Amino acid sequence: MSDFNNEYLGKYKSVGGWLLLLCFALTIGGPLRTIYNLITSYNETSPYFDQFPGLLNLLYFDGFLSLALMVLSIRAGIALWRIKPGAVIIAKNYLSIFLGYSIIAVFIPFTLGLPSEANEAMIPEVTKTAIQSMFYFGIWYWYLNVSKRVKATYLSYEISEEIENNSLESEKPENRDET
Repeated sequence: MSDFNNEYLGKYKSVGGWLLLLCFALTIGGPLRTIYNLITSYNETSPYFDQFPGLLNLLYFDGFLSLALMVLSIRAGIALWRIKPGAVIIAKNYLSIFLGYSIIAVFIPFTLGLPSEANEAMIPEVTKTAIQSMFYFGIWYWYLNVSKRVKATYLSYEISEEIENNSLESEKPENRDET
């Protein structure tokens, strides 16, 4: 490997900077926000369960999806933090699933049969949440695609794993039949 490549890898090959922030967001920040949002949503909507029975079902459905997404987020963050093979793909898959959930979540509240005044009142909050989710997806997905640190850390890891596997295979004694 050239001196430039060694210097490049040495400078960027680690979980630090923005990559560390992403790991933190996936493993700690996002899950804490999910738990906070679930508790807050329940507390704010529970007085209306009798009036709108579908609201409780929505909370259960959204809660299940949110918890599943939280597990995927933690998995992606740990894979990145530990520099696991395929970690970037796992993180991109999580971000794509997160975006899909965010798009679906925009429309779910309007399926409850709430009065039109309630639907109109939800539009600004739903719009704000959708924009935040798209921004989160866009920034981190872009980062995973263009970051020098991500390329140096994960691409070099995959290359070194491949080299190690090839060298182990070449060291294996060949099976010979001596009959």
